[in-house]
Amino acid sequence: MRQTQTLLRAKQLLATLLILLAAQFSMSAQETETEEAESPVTIKADFVSRYIWRGVYSGGMAVQPTLDYATGGFFVGSWGSYSFSGLQRIQETDLYIGYSFNNLLTLTVNDYYFFDQSAADFDYLNYSDTANHSIETVLKFEGLESFPLSLSAAVLIAGKDFKNTDGSRVYSSYVEAGYAFGKGRTAYNLFAGMALNSPDDNSAGFYGNKGAQLVNVGISASRSIQITDKFEIPLKADFIYNPAQNHAWLVFGLNLSAN
Repeated sequence: MRQTQTLLRAKQLLATLLILLAAQFSMSAQETETEEAESPVTIKADFVSRYIWRGVYSGGMAVQPTLDYATGGFFVGSWGSYSFSGLQRIQETDLYIGYSFNNLLTLTVNDYYFFDQSAADFDYLNYSDTANHSIETVLKFEGLESFPLSLSAAVLIAGKDFKNTDGSRVYSSYVEAGYAFGKGRTAYNLFAGMALNSPDDNSAGFYGNKGAQLVNVGISASRSIQITDKFEIPLKADFIYNPAQNHAWLVFGLNLSAN
């Protein structure tokens, strides 16, 4: 037990050092850069105190890197979440591709891939219904500047999903509304997300086992801390409540990015 606690403390210290080193590297890079056109490639990493996905606890303190390429309305990239806790075996590496129509309507296809990092081997290219890939389509209305109400709908269409008693796919579905507003230097977003279905045998699905239900309600607040004239660190705090599970979290995160 003492050895495990020591290992966890060491990993938490390493995470803190990585954040500080990344911040120092970003500061140096931005202070020495010349005037150039913005690159279509974005590299960034979020450091979060908890990984909560659509109101569902998905891991402890984690680093969540992104590699993204965007040109015009087209974008493609990869996103991952890797826990610093030695007790969190399941990690995530996703791919996505999409298109944004006039920055108002965005269609995205996500390939969620969950894997057990303690396993001896795994088959990444296995896309069967019993493997670790889940394919989802997401349609999102980004909202108007005069009325910043966003709406999104997501459906799992292929890969791993839960099954009904007759063997058919559940097609796990989720919808969410958000309202963005600002006060001073802080930006806020109120959100409410709802699972639309679950397996008909009352077993737990992606979001629970009670069919249509509110699972993700809360508020996000974000603000950038100015370090120098050319470098700032965006900070974020989310209060998230899952009414279906009666769970609540306060999540802190910071972002480092370059493009």
